[in-house]
Amino acid sequence: MRCPRCGSELHRTTGGGYRCPAGCGQFLTLAALRAAGAPGQLTAELWRNARIGNTIPGLPCPNCRRTMQQLKLGDGNVTFDLDICTGCQSLWFDAGEFEHLGLPVEPPPAPPRPELKDLRPITAGYDHLPDSDDLTLRTILPALLGLPVEQYPRKLSRLPFVTWGLALLCLAVHGVLLWRGELASAIADWGMIPDQWQRHHGLTLLSSMFLHAGILHLLGNVYFLLMCGDDAEDVLGHGGYILLVLLSGLSADMLHTLSGGAPGIPCVGASGFISGILAFYAMTFPRATIGIYLWSRPGGILFAMHRFRLNLPAWGWFAIYVIIQLSAAWLDRSGRIAYFAHLGGIIPGVVFAVLNRCGRDVPDVVAPNGNGNHIIGKTS
Repeated sequence: MRCPRCGSELHRTTGGGYRCPAGCGQFLTLAALRAAGAPGQLTAELWRNARIGNTIPGLPCPNCRRTMQQLKLGDGNVTFDLDICTGCQSLWFDAGEFEHLGLPVEPPPAPPRPELKDLRPITAGYDHLPDSDDLTLRTILPALLGLPVEQYPRKLSRLPFVTWGLALLCLAVHGVLLWRGELASAIADWGMIPDQWQRHHGLTLLSSMFLHAGILHLLGNVYFLLMCGDDAEDVLGHGGYILLVLLSGLSADMLHTLSGGAPGIPCVGASGFISGILAFYAMTFPRATIGIYLWSRPGGILFAMHRFRLNLPAWGWFAIYVIIQLSAAWLDRSGRIAYFAHLGGIIPGVVFAVLNRCGRDVPDVVAPNGNGNHIIGKTS
């Protein structure tokens, strides 16, 4: 095994870990960390945060060469970044980091550091990390309807008022048109028709995003918008998020038009730009846990019903979504369902996610380590 910093061959230590001879740091397993005296609660919390994706990409693992997950730790005064490999359940401590845990080290430990019990992961934040699959008021209705549920929602740093506004706009437009009995005529007049996309000076490219053919079409889109849109808006900011929505919607219209399917039929719905949001969410939080509750019997008292939950990471559900859209687009050439629009919306979402992931690896947090020096961290 070689040091992920300098490439030197790591030397085995008496404590069951490996140390860089150049002093870059040390590598040890979670089991070795517990054997050194770390509480099981801390190691379990470190592991859980790394598994659910509350991290950013870190160094290559000295053992399996996979990209480790970088988790920020701190006690309020001291912060540092810990790299965790979820493949071989190991950790990399840069020089000086292990001493912050207050455990026995080789050579003898440095002057007193913050107590281990005071250390906790410093993360973008999750509202809760439940240990069971108990349903809550937030998840009960989607679970009953068989919709995917975000298991560990992130704590947001800003109010997602753009996401809320988009959802309210879709609901308001549909409600007003239904009340006035003008839904069919509005779709015919303001829906995006591929061979007449220039109508109304091209405004149908935008207006079609907020028209829906039926209540299930509307509610399904609004649900996925609210589930993933708040996180995307939180990461991109309001302006970047609006740009993602617009480019995803236009890309969806463009690919649907180029596909040549149903050129004279109006295309409506928010699913084009929502596909872009889903793509950005899945690539930005690939290990976020999404679950579907599967019910064993259709009757009885709700909370007494036996159930089990199918959990997959966000990237897994997104891969299934892409496969379904590709397969359906290949098999259904009628164009009555705009599968190519869904695929077109994905493209800007992928681009935004790649640019965001590349741009956030910039060192921008500097905190004193209590020894006159400074620790440079990376924000997620």
